Amino acid sequence: MPQDRDPVERVVDAVCERVDRFREDVGHALNGDFDRISEDTKRDLAESIRDSMDGRSRVDIPVNDRVTVQGRRERDQSVSVGIRVDFP
Repeated sequence: MPQDRDPVERVVDAVCERVDRFREDVGHALNGDFDRISEDTKRDLAESIRDSMDGRSRVDIPVNDRVTVQGRRERDQSVSVGIRVDFP
């Protein structure tokens, strides 16, 4: 039986794949190509926002000094996600 890859290598590969997907999807968002943003990225962002809401109806999650992920809970209890970029 062939030996499975090192678990650390599998984690690194998975993280690299997510980073590449996020990078591509942020490019789509900046170009206004919102329909091209992957469903996986939309789901990841919604889950992150949902986990951070903790009973609140709105939340801002700073990514760095210029980028903030924003979320709000809609009346039907779904979560709406946005990304705010502050240009100097």
